[in-house]
Amino acid sequence: MDSRYREHMEKYSLGNIFILGNRFQALLDRQLKEMGLTAKQWFALEVIREVFSEPPTLNQVAEVLGSSRQNVKELVRKLEARGYIATGPDPRDRRMLRLTLTGASQELQEERRLLDRMFLNQVFECFSDEEMHCLFEGLERLSEFVQAGESGGK
Repeated sequence: MDSRYREHMEKYSLGNIFILGNRFQALLDRQLKEMGLTAKQWFALEVIREVFSEPPTLNQVAEVLGSSRQNVKELVRKLEARGYIATGPDPRDRRMLRLTLTGASQELQEERRLLDRMFLNQVFECFSDEEMHCLFEGLERLSEFVQAGESGGK
């Protein structure tokens, strides 16, 4: 492959990651507005639901989201005010604050389940199974690169 074309594709791809992130967030913000949620709040709930087997701490959620503890604390404060999350001390270490999804959060998930599935189908229907696998693998590599950079590697 020509090096100039490769450089063009790299710049375009990195720029597109930023642009797509902003556009997906705006799209989801519009869809979730009637429920009183933002895309970031919805995603935080999904992360807590899907990633953790026990109620996580603020720091654990912040790490998965790639966000600061302060930003996650603000998200959690708003979700708690809406009744989607309950916070409480860890029974083994009362200094740690654990986040627990509430019944209202479960109801929201049930209400959104079909809409979320339809949205994912619309987003990725243009990809064959092989293309989807390549996209997944490529995003995993990018994630590993970013994580290494955050920890002082590469």
